[in-house]
Amino acid sequence: LQAAHAINSAPQTIVIQRPVAAVSGKPIALPTAGQCDGGFEVGNRKKFNGPTEELLTITLDEVFPEARVGFLKIDIEGYEDAALIGAKGLFARRAVDGAVVEACWWAYTYGVD
Repeated sequence: LQAAHAINSAPQTIVIQRPVAAVSGKPIALPTAGQCDGGFEVGNRKKFNGPTEELLTITLDEVFPEARVGFLKIDIEGYEDAALIGAKGLFARRAVDGAVVEACWWAYTYGVD
């Protein structure tokens, strides 16, 4: 728990406020900020019936075009593989020192939209 807290409160932590995916510029509808009570999940799980906003996807290669990444944490409820595909350049140039990917088991079992 202490290690997780240290990672999440690191002084140079970057939280990406756009949906991360394999390709950039794809529109995706997500719950409006502050409107989700934790019940929103992708795929055929819980559906969110509240207000949504359309955001454009971005790749991790775009977020970090030339930077080194000391530690990369990916936890995006079923779209982890898409985020990793969008980070091919980062890994190809060996710009990531460490990474943790939290895979969502149901997304790989049942699929996502």
